[in-house]
Amino acid sequence: MAKVNNIFPPIMKTIKIDAYYLIILTFFTISCQQHIPFETISEGHIVKAEGFSQGTAWGDFDNDGFEDLFVTNSWTNGNNFLYKNNGDGTFTHQDKAAPANDGGNSNGCCWGDIDNDGDLDLFVANVNDQNNFLYRNNGDGTFEKVTTGDAVNDKGWSYTCSFADYNRDGWLDLFVGNYKDQANFLYTNDGQGNFIRTHISPFDTDKGSTQGSSWVDSNNDGWPDLIVVNYHKNFMYRNNGDGTFTRVNNAITKEDNNSFGCSSADFNNDGLTDLFIANWQGKNQLFQNTGNFEYLKITSGEIVNERLDSEGSSWGDVNNDGYLDLFVTNDGNNSFFLNDGDDSFSKDETISPVNDNANSNGVTLNDFDNDGDLDLFIANGGNQPNLLYRNQQNSGNWLKVKCTGTTSNKSAIGAKIILYHNKKTQYREISAQTGGGYGAQNGLIAHFGIPKNQTKVDSLMILWPSGKKSIKKQIDINTIIHIFESN
Repeated sequence: MAKVNNIFPPIMKTIKIDAYYLIILTFFTISCQQHIPFETISEGHIVKAEGFSQGTAWGDFDNDGFEDLFVTNSWTNGNNFLYKNNGDGTFTHQDKAAPANDGGNSNGCCWGDIDNDGDLDLFVANVNDQNNFLYRNNGDGTFEKVTTGDAVNDKGWSYTCSFADYNRDGWLDLFVGNYKDQANFLYTNDGQGNFIRTHISPFDTDKGSTQGSSWVDSNNDGWPDLIVVNYHKNFMYRNNGDGTFTRVNNAITKEDNNSFGCSSADFNNDGLTDLFIANWQGKNQLFQNTGNFEYLKITSGEIVNERLDSEGSSWGDVNNDGYLDLFVTNDGNNSFFLNDGDDSFSKDETISPVNDNANSNGVTLNDFDNDGDLDLFIANGGNQPNLLYRNQQNSGNWLKVKCTGTTSNKSAIGAKIILYHNKKTQYREISAQTGGGYGAQNGLIAHFGIPKNQTKVDSLMILWPSGKKSIKKQIDINTIIHIFESN
């Protein structure tokens, strides 16, 4: 078992978030790990169709309480896939209309409510100098393809995309990352769901063959910052809170690799969001956030010493023990790392998802059947069928939190959720881009694992992008709660 250096002592640490002070206890007991019984789903179009799938994103587009799945296909101008979750463990392939009837060379994708009308819209990034796709949700289970505006007429080699309300005006903005040494695109929402290209430095000047991106509030000041991973050196941008960004130099940006994707998460439960980068033809990288845009590069452990041509990654508490685990997709067998709860990870090579040899790209961890544990979807290229696994473990408890903004953007992207239970703390940030492999979105409903000896969550705090705060106390576990931002 490989150890990750623990730079945080077991003491009380105060972290400032949007002028609120959270007392976060960073000492936790080491948890016992067990193998996760994943069941391979073998029936249905979702695992039968062959293609060159790249990105994958979960989102409840019809508001029925079950998150649906969108999957991109690239290099052959084949149609993308949209699957409606039937709520009984099966999916219906939606192949008759947008957004599944457009042929394109599609890579990244993400869901977000761009017009704040209560239903999720979809953006798709395309390569080969094709226009990108934007689909507005009509609210009746159908979509309208948007054909006017900057976001769908700026041709490029777009590999990644992600929504965030970077100026905190209550409307989702959009970042699109481009390959082939092209400048990336930043679009500002005009307050009516339309995107206007924002020409500011350093976005108009930095060119780095971008393949992955992640919006995350790195320094907990309430403003979403941006991490961009490239073929060669990576970029990180500090949001100055006035509509401008400053390029940051730190351990992340000093590296020079062929980085395909990145995923952000607080793996050590200290209230700071850490970063994993999946690299092709090189070791993967794990960076521990130590505050104020400084990151510690982890150098020990199999999690950062494999050389398996990695593309995608996804964080999630797969065994519901209160610590985030990591799944990594490779060109070949994949990798799964269980979080040991003491700043170390153990590689599990027994589960079927790491032994199904394939050309794997995007990956998501999402509880598609609402039974409280995270299931696994893998998008495969090479004209191979995609893979879906149902998590059948029954240890530990759970809580799922759906947030809806009022002053903040309706999707609550950028909201921070802090959960307290039995003197322990967990932290999540709602994101439109949670993985790599050209793009992956776990969904907009936050999942928390709760140790099996717990019966209630002591309290839950939500810090909304608007700066407002919501607190709920004595919450029942093993349920889904829906929290609205108060006016």
